Amino acid sequence: MILGAFYILLFTTVGICKSITEDRDITVLFQNDGNWTTHADNPSAILVLSPSSHRDAVDTCASYGEELLDCKYFSEFYHQLQYQVYLGKVEQTQTIWSSCSMSPFTLDGAASHMKDSIELPFICTNSAPTVTKVDTDFSTFSRINITSNGTIFEGLHDHMAFRFMEIPFAKPPTGALRFQYAQPWNGTYVDATKYGPACLQYGRLNGNQQGFNPWPKLKPVLFWIHGGAFTHRSAVDGVFDGASLVSRGDVVLVTVNYRLSIFGFLALNDTTVTGNYDMSDKIEALKWVQNHISAFGGDPNNVTIFGQSAGGSAVISLIQSQKAAGLFTGAIAQSAGGSYATPSAATTQILPFIDNLCPNATGEVQTNVTSWTSVVDVIYFEDMSIAQLAKGRQYVNKVKFMAGYMPNEYQSLIAEALPPNITSLEAGLKIMQHPVSPTERTSMGNSSSQYSFNNAYNATVNVATNAFLTGPGIQVARIGAASYSFDRMWIYKMERGYALSYLNPWGMCSFPVGRPEVPYYKCHSSDLYEVFGTYYLSDQPIRVDDDVYYTNAIQDMWASFARTGNLNVDKSYLIARGYNSTLEFFSNFVWPSFTAIAP
Repeated sequence: MILGAFYILLFTTVGICKSITEDRDITVLFQNDGNWTTHADNPSAILVLSPSSHRDAVDTCASYGEELLDCKYFSEFYHQLQYQVYLGKVEQTQTIWSSCSMSPFTLDGAASHMKDSIELPFICTNSAPTVTKVDTDFSTFSRINITSNGTIFEGLHDHMAFRFMEIPFAKPPTGALRFQYAQPWNGTYVDATKYGPACLQYGRLNGNQQGFNPWPKLKPVLFWIHGGAFTHRSAVDGVFDGASLVSRGDVVLVTVNYRLSIFGFLALNDTTVTGNYDMSDKIEALKWVQNHISAFGGDPNNVTIFGQSAGGSAVISLIQSQKAAGLFTGAIAQSAGGSYATPSAATTQILPFIDNLCPNATGEVQTNVTSWTSVVDVIYFEDMSIAQLAKGRQYVNKVKFMAGYMPNEYQSLIAEALPPNITSLEAGLKIMQHPVSPTERTSMGNSSSQYSFNNAYNATVNVATNAFLTGPGIQVARIGAASYSFDRMWIYKMERGYALSYLNPWGMCSFPVGRPEVPYYKCHSSDLYEVFGTYYLSDQPIRVDDDVYYTNAIQDMWASFARTGNLNVDKSYLIARGYNSTLEFFSNFVWPSFTAIAP
C-alpha cells in the first residue's frame, strides 16, 4: 500500500526528455473547443520553447518518438501559438524550426532565411493517442523526466496533456504507522507512468493511498479532493481525469488520494487513536505541492483547493485548520458543508461497532460504516466549522472562496429507496429518517409559491436536499460573509446538470438527447462532467450544443478563479485562446460584485 499518492496533469511543463540532458520548456498544443466527441481528431503538437539548432531540434523530437512538424500545419495551431504570444513567451515575429526546410518559419508559416545553426524554438508532431479510459496501457507512451529536489519523476504525455501518475508523498500507513499522522516520503526516483489502486475503502477497490496525479511562467494549481462520503471513491476516476480541464484552462491539476473510512477517521477518546488521519494526508500532499510543483510548471504561491461533496467538506476543513496555513490561496467547495464530532462523540458512535466486531470481524465488516467525520481535536481543528468561521478571518486561513450547489442534490442520493409515486411527505421523510416537526410542517404550509411543490416526491427531495447538503453549505457561506472571513467570496447555484450514469435514479437527473425542454432534476454530482469535461471517458453523447458551450464556460470560470480569484473571465484571454462561445457569454453577462467594510 502506498500512502500519499497523487496524480498530476498539466498542459505546459519544464522537463527533461530521457535522452536529453538540458531542461526544456515544453507545451502541448491542443485547441480544446469543448466538443468532447472530436478530441481524438483535433490536431496536437508539442511546442519546445527552449532554443535549439535545427539539428538538435530534429534529435529532440526523435527522442520523443516524434519529428519536426511540417510548416503547412502551422495554421492549425493558430490560436495556441497566439496564446503563447499573449503569455509573453514568444514575440509575434518569432521564427521557429519546422520540417519544411533547413530555414525557420514564422508563426503564420512564412519562410525566413537564417542559418540552421541559429538556436530557435521548434514544434514536434504529437502522435500520442487520446486517453479514453483510466485503465489505459501507458507502456507505449513517450516518457518525460522532471527532477525536483533530487528526485526524478518519470511521466509521459498523451494527445492533450502531460501526466505524472501515482506520485508518493507520504510513507505507507501500515504496521506501526497505521493510525498515525502522515509522514513524508523520501526517495530519488518515481515511476509516474501508471495508475495505482485506490485507498482501502468500503464498497470497491483496495490497497493504495498517499499518491496523487499532478497535472518560464508558472501556472495556477488546482488541487482536487474527491468525494464519496469519506468511505469510497478515489482520485483514479475517469470522471476526475484532468486532460480536458488542463488543456482548456492552462492549469496544473493535482488529484489526491487520502485515507478513508476507519483508516482515516477512527477516533477513540483518551487513547492514542485520535482521528483526522485523512486531514494529515491532505496537508502532507499540500506540503509536497509547495516543495515540488514548480518543477512541473505550477505556481506554489497560487494553489486553489477544490472538492465536491465530501471533498467539498474537506475543503472547508482545510480552510479552518491552522496546520494548513499558507499551503493554498483559494478554495472551491462544491455541494458541501462542514461535518465534525468531538472525540467523545466519535467514540460513542464507533465503539458499538468495535466492541461487537473485534477481534474476529473481517476488515470488510469493520470498514462498512457509512458515517465518518473529522474530530475537533485541538491539533487539526479547534472548533466546529460554523463556530470557527463566526470568530472572523484571524481564525481561518486567508483565501478567496467559492461555493455552490445543485438545486436537487438529494434526488440522486435517495436513489431508488424513494418511489416517485409516493403520496405523503411525512412518509417520504420517514424513509429519509427525517421526521417532519410541527415547525417544519407549518413552515412548508406557509411557504410561497417559489418553495411549494406539486407532489410529495418533489417536496421530499427538496427537504432532504436542504437538510443534508444545501443548508449546511449555505450556512458556511452566510457565516463566512457575516464574519468577513474571506478575502473574496463567490456563491453560485448551478441550474444545468449532466448526470453521472451511476447517479441517475429513475432516469430523472438528465434530459434526453435533443429534448432540453423535458424537466429534470439537477442532482448531486451532476456538475462534475461540466467541471472536468470528461464526458468522453464515459461515452456520453452531446444532448444539445449548449452542453458544449456550458461546459466551456464552467471550465473557463473555474480556471479564471484559479488564476485571478475572479469568475469574470478576462476577455483578452478569451480572444487570445479563440474561446468564442465563452467570450460571447461574457459579452452579455457579468458576475455582480458587492463589497462590505469589516468593523
